[in-house]
Amino acid sequence: MMNKKIVIVLIGVMCSFGAHAQQQEQSSLYMYNALYYNPAYAGSRNTISATVLAREQWVGLEGAPSSQFFSFHTPLKDQGLGIGAHLNNDNLGERRKTAAYIDFAGSIRLNKNNSRINIGLSAGIDNYQFGFSDLYAVDPNDPIATSQLSSLKFNVGSGIYWFGERHYVGFSVPQILEHTEDFQGLESNITKRHFNLTAGYVFKINSVFDFKPSTMIKYVQHAPMVFDINASFLAYKKFWFGAMYRYDEGIGVNLAIVLEDNFTIGYAYDFPINELRTQQFGSHELMLQLDFSKYKKQGKTYSPRYF
Repeated sequence: MMNKKIVIVLIGVMCSFGAHAQQQEQSSLYMYNALYYNPAYAGSRNTISATVLAREQWVGLEGAPSSQFFSFHTPLKDQGLGIGAHLNNDNLGERRKTAAYIDFAGSIRLNKNNSRINIGLSAGIDNYQFGFSDLYAVDPNDPIATSQLSSLKFNVGSGIYWFGERHYVGFSVPQILEHTEDFQGLESNITKRHFNLTAGYVFKINSVFDFKPSTMIKYVQHAPMVFDINASFLAYKKFWFGAMYRYDEGIGVNLAIVLEDNFTIGYAYDFPINELRTQQFGSHELMLQLDFSKYKKQGKTYSPRYF
């Protein structure tokens, strides 16, 4: 009989990968971490920008996903070009994935209102590590049960990003190449091609409040479409607060505060509404974002970055 540890690994794999064939790391603060999903985002903030994000998913469930992200990007030549890099680490049971990518984007100004369209490319390495020897096996002589596997895969991504002061629409394929791995004669697909569509708009309510609905839609071949809907309010150009719904998976809340006009701290909590709701205590996500040059002022009014 398998022990609790291997059962949790199987549940995690089935829920994260099998149910929706999703291999991308989950994030409820995706609107602050766009470079991970879309290389065309590079340079779009018109300043040197760095973001750190950490997510602990399904707290209390042994072997649950734990993910960390870092991104850095900047415009070059008056927004004509953007360059950046993003790193991520993801643990799920005895599987660990680390990745490092470089991102490039070219930008075209569309009108006098400074609406722009970016086209981006990325290239990098994914390193997969599987620690099967740490799991309980019925047959200790099984060659898989006593093995440690490490796999290094090269990949490329692409995306397009249309944005202005109060709107954005992006489409991307962060990993174009699909890879398989041979586990002692058992072949498994460890990299599936994902398609991402993101969009958002900021509505000015009055001098105090702005309203920003946004969405992220993810699709993998032979799997149902997955989408997040987020509705956030910005108060006094400093405080973000909102709610999230992930179709057939979870609900949550998120908060963020802008400090010194260029430093943002964000937090999100979400809870599953599927079968996992009785097995854990929800997911926590923390984000830190720093823009190294302060935002411009319009008279005496702070002009925020909406995305």
